[in-house]
Amino acid sequence: MVKQFFTLDDFSMEGKTVLMRVDINSTIDMRENKIIGRERFRQLFPSINELKGSKVVLMAHQSRAGNPDCVKLGLHRKVLEEVLERKVNYVEDLIGSEARKAILDMENGQILLLENTRLYSEENAYSNRPSRLMKDTYIVRNLSPLCDYFVFDAFAAAHRSQPSLNGFTELLPSAAGRLMEKEIAALDSIVSGERKPMAVVLGGVKVDDSVSIASNLLSSEKADKLIVTGLVANVFLMANKIDLGKRNTGMLRSQVKDLDKYVEMARSLIYKYPYQIFMPDDLAVDNNGQREELFIDMLPTEKLIKDLGRNTIEFFCDEIMGCESVMLNGPAGVFEQDDFSFGTRAIFEVAASESIYTVMGGGETTTVIDQFDLRGNIEHISTGGGAAITYLAGRAMPVLDSLKANKKRFRLG
Repeated sequence: MVKQFFTLDDFSMEGKTVLMRVDINSTIDMRENKIIGRERFRQLFPSINELKGSKVVLMAHQSRAGNPDCVKLGLHRKVLEEVLERKVNYVEDLIGSEARKAILDMENGQILLLENTRLYSEENAYSNRPSRLMKDTYIVRNLSPLCDYFVFDAFAAAHRSQPSLNGFTELLPSAAGRLMEKEIAALDSIVSGERKPMAVVLGGVKVDDSVSIASNLLSSEKADKLIVTGLVANVFLMANKIDLGKRNTGMLRSQVKDLDKYVEMARSLIYKYPYQIFMPDDLAVDNNGQREELFIDMLPTEKLIKDLGRNTIEFFCDEIMGCESVMLNGPAGVFEQDDFSFGTRAIFEVAASESIYTVMGGGETTTVIDQFDLRGNIEHISTGGGAAITYLAGRAMPVLDSLKANKKRFRLG
């Protein structure tokens, strides 16, 4: 099948300078000053190894501007070296003279990691602007003359628009990396409708993305079942007029901007799709460090909700087992604590069974997979939960659109 975008197969990059946008955005233990998880680093190996005869300049982000973990990429360099088993040079600069000199001084086979793009105001200021405007940014104007090709292998960020993501596609011949190819192929296998029914299991803390995308997946009829866990489930319970208690509601408000908006969106979905949305019947709360289970009709509670209850866990697992395919994003509770890991572990283990075609994605999701050693039967571990679900919902993917436009702009032969 002819792809709508260039891949590494389309260009000879031997001896060339290749600017490669990657996603190594990671959970960082700020107290221990170490990166948790290696999956996003491992997934870069095929593309980087294939470019071993080139000068590879890596561009990446960490967290968001203003967050405590929006830090320099020194830790990431060390993990890259560990995973790639190759030396990775690093410069604490992105577009200044130090970065430009480091690129010009490179030799074939070398890898250079530039500084965190999110530490530069321009990267943030141009978020969500059209690709054609990105080519005039300092980031693109300063780096593009030094490079021969642009390779995009940051699938987890493909649903966003920023200078480092889709600005270079306006000026340089651009290709999707092997990870990007792999992600799209795996998701296409679900979108094709050949593996029905499909369940989408949404959990974790990214409530805003999850509620918005749930609406698209249900209305587009791509999802046959929507199973909500984690903080996403709490929002749906609120939408179903369940009082969680002041402490749990307050915690949600601190985590979710415009909470009331998403509660209303969830309420609308429950009204439209009452037989396709599955919510918890019981929950596990923290009673002075001990697990205590409460049925929904026993709420409100001032004890923090940290997991699904056992009845719900069994029910959700049965619903998943009745599907041909599953897209799973986010844990069901505070899986880092043993007493509250039951829901996450059970749901992930069922989804990873041999009889189900499973795609899992998201930063926390890959941490769960590593913690419970579940890699064996998972068909595809996506590096981007939000990007994967956005693609499944048929919503705009700015970077993918830019790569398609680039193929038309730089037609070969």
